[in-house]
Amino acid sequence: MPGATSNNSQSQPTGNSGGKAATAGIKFQSQVAALFASGLISEHQMDQRLRLGTARAKVVRLETEAPTDDIMVQTDAGGHLFIQAKTSVSLSDDLGSPLGNVALQFVKQWLVSRRGAGSRGWDQPLERAKDCLILATRAGGSNTVTRDLAAALSSFSTAESAPLPQNQQSALSRFRGLLETAWLSVEGSQPDAAEVDDLLKLVVVWQFDFEGGDRIAAEAILRDAVESKTTAPAAFAVLCHI
Repeated sequence: MPGATSNNSQSQPTGNSGGKAATAGIKFQSQVAALFASGLISEHQMDQRLRLGTARAKVVRLETEAPTDDIMVQTDAGGHLFIQAKTSVSLSDDLGSPLGNVALQFVKQWLVSRRGAGSRGWDQPLERAKDCLILATRAGGSNTVTRDLAAALSSFSTAESAPLPQNQQSALSRFRGLLETAWLSVEGSQPDAAEVDDLLKLVVVWQFDFEGGDRIAAEAILRDAVESKTTAPAAFAVLCHI
């Protein structure tokens, strides 16, 4: 998995609740990265939920220098997926909340990419046809985020004409407000509404279940790349460890 990094000092359990939470977060981040790496190794197209056509992963990196730094996936279509992994996240208007942290990172990513000259590969204006800002969260989290906000963002991105259900519209409005607050914090000025729209169209909320469907999917993808199909579960475990 090209570019993958690890931090051994962070991965050691500390024996307290904060240490357990950090360890769980690192494990989840590794699993998400391993899923994309599985697709890279097997040369599978990206999940259709990302709406990236026939794009395939070309490089997977962790703990990057980009503002959205957990995971970066470079595609063979010249685009990038910037992924922030959160084991648990709830809808919030507070910039200091886990979702507020995600909003800050997405806004910074948008601004740095917009102003970049491409010297670092990923620092170029983001386009919905080839780029994504992904909030990856673990199964069992807040339905308001994983169901309502996820569905609202998907509809908004595809410019569906039907009005959103009230719960989805409320979730989208609150997240939009959080992005605007993050923008004001970073830039010191209010964003243009059209720019926030363009940013919102890049955002995907993706719920992962590595105790069930997503682990099964990763192992199925890896069966195309290993000599013995029965070793696919072990191969995925090795990718997670790396």
